[in-house]
Amino acid sequence: MDSRFSKLIAAAKVAVYNKERARIYLPLLDTRAGTVHAVLNTVAALEKKTKMPVQVMSMLAVNVYLMMVDVAMAATGKKPKKEVLQQTINAILEQLGSLKGGGGPAKQQPQGLLSGAK
Repeated sequence: MDSRFSKLIAAAKVAVYNKERARIYLPLLDTRAGTVHAVLNTVAALEKKTKMPVQVMSMLAVNVYLMMVDVAMAATGKKPKKEVLQQTINAILEQLGSLKGGGGPAKQQPQGLLSGAK
């Protein structure tokens, strides 16, 4: 699994650090709902190529989010608050769980990465 996960991370890096794609998802990072949407769409695109268990998908989603945070910080010079990062990771995992039948509906939370930046 380690080599498969490494390949997924490498594919995610190609997707997230692509300038054209970043122009599409960076505006979405201003809200939590937009961030969740951007992360889950990226993970779904990767899953189409390689089917993966929910646990792997969850780890990949968190990694994709952190890569997007890295791109957003480089683009804006703003650093998000730890609380916003944790709440957004929780929202991503919650939504992923509900999509895979593992949880209840995701709660809508207003503050996204950029709106919670210092």
